[in-house]
This record gives sequence, structure tokens and C-alpha cells, in this order.
Amino acid sequence: FVRAEFEGAPACGLHGNQKDAQYTHIRDVILRHLNRAVNEDVAEDKRLRDTRLWHCPKSAEGPDEAAEPETSEQPGELLRLVFEYEMLGDVLHATRLYQDFVALPQQASDPKALFGYARFLMRTGQRQIEAEKALRRALSVRKPGEASFEEVAFLACIMQNYELPCSLGGIEARSSRFSAACTLLEQYLDAHPTERLPYYFLFAVHAVEKLQSPDPGQEEGPVQEADEAKEDAEEGAAAPQPESV
Repeated sequence: FVRAEFEGAPACGLHGNQKDAQYTHIRDVILRHLNRAVNEDVAEDKRLRDTRLWHCPKSAEGPDEAAEPETSEQPGELLRLVFEYEMLGDVLHATRLYQDFVALPQQASDPKALFGYARFLMRTGQRQIEAEKALRRALSVRKPGEASFEEVAFLACIMQNYELPCSLGGIEARSSRFSAACTLLEQYLDAHPTERLPYYFLFAVHAVEKLQSPDPGQEEGPVQEADEAKEDAEEGAAAPQPESV
């Protein structure tokens, strides 16, 4: 290498003259070659690991490598792959990866992860029954009275989306689904009486039911309940709010 790249450099040894300084340049060139080779090996290894994770997240380690315990980086990798597959239109593979994500021990009891999974199911095919199961599971892992309004409202909307079936049935179970949606919101209001948004949302639920009601003779009930929900919302808005400490 020395004779090919630096013909004027000494072959070996130091002589105490100006030619000895040429070894400094040789060292720099050798270090650049070594660093480039190491970086190429690291990049190649990362590419192979990403390829294995892309095809099968559970086999990110090679067949000849010992399996390592799951780290906090794995959920992020799974969500990244879910996003990429969703952007590519491969909903089936994205769903499998998301199921692996919510099955992780640290995510199985996380309501936010289950809520995100329910949103994913609805935006990638309106899979309402599966989304309902995810939301019910998210509510079940919370303590009584600590339910998130986003989760309650999402589940109430699913109950009132009569175009798709739910666990209570299809369009034939319209009254049961409407009652379930109202019950969800009313129970949340009982636990959070000072919040204003749930009152308006309950009024919207009654108003939508009135507009979608197929039987004009049954409109008086939803109209009266809608008026009552509106009055409750106005009273909640007019009530003095507790001062924050």
C-alpha cells in the first residue's frame, strides 16, 4: 500500500529527516480506509436487521444469534413499520404488526395503545366490530371513573353508526344501540359533572338520532331528550367552575 500510494515514502524505519513526516499522511489515509470499511459493515448489518424485522418482527435476530429480551425500542419499530405498510396500502400486513404491538406486555394494558389500534381499524376498512372490542378493552383496563372522554365518545359513535354492525347487532338493534350510546355518555357525565363538552356531545347524539329516525311517530322521544341534554349543557356552561389551585 505504501509503495503504491506513496512512492517517495521510506519503506521502513525512521531516519530523522523530512521523509519521516510522510508517515503522518499515510496514517490518515489508512484510518480513512478503516473507518469506511467499518461504517460499511455496520450499515450492511443494520440493513439486514431491518430486512428481517420487516418480514417478521419476531425474528429480528438472526437464526444463529441468541434471542434478546424485548426493549423499549421495539414498540417504536413496530409502529414505524405499521405506518409504512399503511402508506403502501398493505393493510393486512399493517394489521398483523399492530396486533403484535398491542400484544406486547407493556402495551396490553395501555388504554392509549388500544385506542390508537381502534382508530387504525376504523380508518383502514371501517372494521367496526374489531374497533369496538379494542375500545371496550381500553375502557376495561382503566379504573372506574377514569375513562377518557375520547374513548367514550368514540364508542358512542360506533354504537350510533347504524350502517355497520356492532356487538349489539345491526340496524334491527337501533333502539338498543342508541340507548347504549346515551348510557355511555351519561355514565361519563355522572363521573365528570363539571365538564362541558360531554353535555354538548350528548345533545348532538340525540339530535342525530332525531334526524336519522325512520319513524316520524318516534321522533318526539329523541327531540325531548335532545332538549333536555341541551338544557343540561347550558346549565353546565353557566355553572361556576372551581378555581384552580
